[in-house]
Amino acid sequence: MIKSWKIFFLLVCFCVLSGCSGLFDPTAVFITEITLDSAPTTDSEGNAWDASGAPDFYYVLFDDNGKELRRGSAKVDMRPSENELKWKLSNPYKVTDFDKSLYIKIYDEDIFDDDFVSTTEEFTMNDYYEEDSFILENDDLTITIGLDWEYPFD
Repeated sequence: MIKSWKIFFLLVCFCVLSGCSGLFDPTAVFITEITLDSAPTTDSEGNAWDASGAPDFYYVLFDDNGKELRRGSAKVDMRPSENELKWKLSNPYKVTDFDKSLYIKIYDEDIFDDDFVSTTEEFTMNDYYEEDSFILENDDLTITIGLDWEYPFD
C-alpha cells in the first residue's frame, strides 16, 4: 500500500513539474460505428440502384494506400432516407497514428458486379481529436462515424 502511494506521489510531482504534457493524451481511437445517413437514390444515369427493389448498401473503410481495413455487410433493400443504416463494428478498427488518412466508399451489392455509389474525402483522427463522433459529407453522401478513444490509464 505504501509503495502505491509513493508511485502516485511521484506521478503527481512529475505531472506538476512537466505540465502534464502528453500524460493524459489518448493513445488510440477505435472506429466503432459507421452510419450511412444519406446517399444518392439513383445511379449517375438516374436509374434505380436495383431493379428488384431498394439498394443493398455496404461500406468499405480504406487507408490512404487503398488497403481495405473493414467492410460492412450489405443492408438489403434499405434506403437511408427511410431506415437507419448503421453498422456497429464487431471488431472496431484501432487507429494509433492520428495523422494517417482514411476514407470510406459506399457500394450497392448486386449479384454479379457491385455498383460504386460514392466516397468520402480523406480524413484523419487529428481532424476530430477526442470527439465521440463526427460527420463526413459531400454533395451526395452523409456518413456519421462513432469513436471510442483509449487513454493511458484506461
